[in-house]
Amino acid sequence: MQKKQFTVIQKLLKKSSSMVIATDADREGEMIAREILDASQ
Repeated sequence: MQKKQFTVIQKLLKKSSSMVIATDADREGEMIAREILDASQ
């Protein structure tokens, strides 16, 4: 993921009270979502 895209995601997560994870329902999709969330905290 490009740094610019990740920065946008971080800003949006800080402003939100909830979020919908819309990745694939398999292990890989869950891992991608978790990595994004972990890195943004």
